[in-house]
Amino acid sequence: MILLATVIAELVGILLAWLIHKITARYFPSLHAILRSIDEVSRHPELLKSPR
Repeated sequence: MILLATVIAELVGILLAWLIHKITARYFPSLHAILRSIDEVSRHPELLKSPR
């Protein structure tokens, strides 16, 4: 029963993330660009380091 609840919660989270992605891409392109750059930096943290 707990496993089923966990699977349902994960699926709802994925669905909400996809929906937010689609809404921001369609109606708020500047916000979507900001979210995309945040996602890119989170995948590549070395982009945050300043060159010395």
